[in-house]
Amino acid sequence: MDNHAQELPESKIEEVSGKPEKQAVVIFRSEIHQENGIIDASQLYRDIVSFISMQSEKFQAENLGRTHPLQHILNSTSGGYISPSTMKSFDLCPAGYLVGKLFREKTGTATSVGRTFHNIMESFYNGEVRTKVELDRITKETVIKDEQFEREKDVLLHVEGYWDSDDYLGGPMNHRELQVATEIFIKTNIRPLGVDVGVPMYLKMDRIDVRNIGLCVVDYKTGEGDPNPYLLGEHGYLPQMIYYKWGAEAEYGETVKKVILSCPGAYTKSLRNVEMDVHSLVQQSKVLEQTMNHLEHIKKARETKRFECSYMRYCGSCHIKWGCQTWLKSKGMDEKDVQKTIPIEIEVLDKVYTEEDG
Repeated sequence: MDNHAQELPESKIEEVSGKPEKQAVVIFRSEIHQENGIIDASQLYRDIVSFISMQSEKFQAENLGRTHPLQHILNSTSGGYISPSTMKSFDLCPAGYLVGKLFREKTGTATSVGRTFHNIMESFYNGEVRTKVELDRITKETVIKDEQFEREKDVLLHVEGYWDSDDYLGGPMNHRELQVATEIFIKTNIRPLGVDVGVPMYLKMDRIDVRNIGLCVVDYKTGEGDPNPYLLGEHGYLPQMIYYKWGAEAEYGETVKKVILSCPGAYTKSLRNVEMDVHSLVQQSKVLEQTMNHLEHIKKARETKRFECSYMRYCGSCHIKWGCQTWLKSKGMDEKDVQKTIPIEIEVLDKVYTEEDG
């Protein structure tokens, strides 16, 4: 379609903070269609491919970069790799997963507090001084940097809860001597239970500790209150933690001894470090079966460009539920007048993206 890339008026050309140059923004335009609980994204994919081709030619580049928003949409629905977050979101509702890539919401409070806590932990463990005084200094600095003034109390609750937690191996934690790697990105091929899944796995882990017993993976989960037992099982965080075990073992060639869910916001001190049941052959077999089914379903959706709307427990928090025929029908509401053709507009920088733009 001819006009799906259009440079915005001068008033929409944004100046990059701290830099003298300006970066133009272009709008990508397309549409998706919904009918009988199915999102048809055929037009969308044609327009994305056309846009990327046109822009790549303009910049004399092979492509627009992995982190370009439109390239990300193609990659994240390709079925060419496994990602725990992708798998969970897609399998709950394929249409919701796609639409979530098209209509990005502002980060919610819990997520933003979580991101700030992660930033604090990364700075703390990457520093040479690991004292409470230094942790407090990093916390204050990060709250200012992340503009978390309204949620500072929530951030402090998690930081204090973390510092007050025991070592997951028992006794007080010796932060100074702890050997850690933080915010680890892994792209690796896995063979869980001896099965080659056929595509690489992409993982980003919060922390890997090298302890006297071997490798231990730590994943931070923020949220005030004791962890919900339901979320600790196979329908919650457990599959993600099993992926961390598989990924770390494939990448480093060592057995992961423990995978720990760090819940610094828990009221009960003993629940601030929860050891996950990642060594269970029964649970690993279930995750492997889910993985193979996921790859089959996401590849079929990409080939047909048709994404099914599924009613599930998280529908109430979906930001497009009032335009979803499936959700309205589940609530006994009239879905006949729901907009069947949904226009798509995505602002992107008029450039080839780099890793720093991701």
